[in-house]
Amino acid sequence: MSSDSAPSPWPPDVLEALQTAYGRIEPLTAAERLWHRVFTDEDRLQLGGDLTECYPRLGTVGMWVHVRHVSPERAVVEVARALNFLDEATAEWLLREIGDQPPQIERPFWNRANGELLWGDQVIRFIRVLREPSNIQRIVDAFQQAGWPSRVDNPLTLGQQQLHQALRSLNQRLEVIYFRSQEGGLAITWERR
Repeated sequence: MSSDSAPSPWPPDVLEALQTAYGRIEPLTAAERLWHRVFTDEDRLQLGGDLTECYPRLGTVGMWVHVRHVSPERAVVEVARALNFLDEATAEWLLREIGDQPPQIERPFWNRANGELLWGDQVIRFIRVLREPSNIQRIVDAFQQAGWPSRVDNPLTLGQQQLHQALRSLNQRLEVIYFRSQEGGLAITWERR
């Protein structure tokens, strides 16, 4: 939130709230809280994995913008909310006022109770749920528990051949998304076809 000479597009109360939130989240102590308590391992990897290198280059807001692909103003509101510097009502008010909508990123959803892997309302794969989880079930469980990031650590303790077999089986008849092994089998990723 730079204070240049251009007039603000927002009313004074909105600008003041944004500047106050920015002042609370930009110090290194707030960046450290964000890094350790809010960012996932995947987020930290996207940022180079080193806060001491990343913070001077991007700052708290810049890190959020880089990872979440949102405007700096939206980043201020989202970080302040994530760090409990803004309550929900104030955060929602600010987001309405700045008129900045988050990008709608579609993600799968694993309904374990019904054995359904969903894309929106569409069942894209039925997966048999067993008392002792299958390798396929372990993979989708890991993604669901992590909130469907594009990458998770491999939850299987198998060799490469068994991992590839599990992924081949999981990808059968999947037309919307595709799973693959990465990093020599240390990670599994999904992507839209």
